[in-house]
Amino acid sequence: MKYIQSLNSWNDVEPIDLAEVELYWIEAVREYFTHLPFTLMADSSQTITAILDELFEQIKKRQKQNPGTQYLGAVLQHLTAAKLSLILPTDEFQFHGASAADSPTERSGDFQIKTTVIHCTTMPVEPLINKCAVNIRAGRMPIILTIPDRVKTAIDLIADAGLRARVEVWDIQQFIAANVSEHSLFDNAQRNASLNDIIDKYNYIIDQVETDPSLKIEFEAK
Repeated sequence: MKYIQSLNSWNDVEPIDLAEVELYWIEAVREYFTHLPFTLMADSSQTITAILDELFEQIKKRQKQNPGTQYLGAVLQHLTAAKLSLILPTDEFQFHGASAADSPTERSGDFQIKTTVIHCTTMPVEPLINKCAVNIRAGRMPIILTIPDRVKTAIDLIADAGLRARVEVWDIQQFIAANVSEHSLFDNAQRNASLNDIIDKYNYIIDQVETDPSLKIEFEAK
């Protein structure tokens, strides 16, 4: 009798939607990997630019998987801040969250250092060039730091605005690579230590100005 009751109870159970269960676990796995830090694998057999290429590809992939996020812009800005903080006095400039606009914080760009203004962007557009024109009229030298495949876009916009030779345009990966080479005195054996210094400072900045810990970068030497 107990066995029959058990069967009857089992028949009363609502059927499981396997497709819904599968979607749940797919989303759970995606959520898990989204909250992991990025990884910079310091392979001494590769150039610094190649190492940074791999890091930026990770960031682009995660941003594509999470529409509406701006991981790439945040990492670009905070890597720039990390690099600058290793060569400048701590009171020379301030750190800001990547979502903080220039106007509310009374900034002329992402970083203002003496008479230089640095603008970090993954997508150079006309309003940014207009800001550079304002910087120039104020007696400042603007620098645009962007990702490699947007350097030409920035240069073309500057030329169209009649500001050729008035605005610097730098590739963020070359900017970091040059710094690492200089600080390691061009000694490949010391390169990882210089890279690690930048990543440590970057992670410190993330702790100070961002609320998303997944923006952090885990340093691994190979």
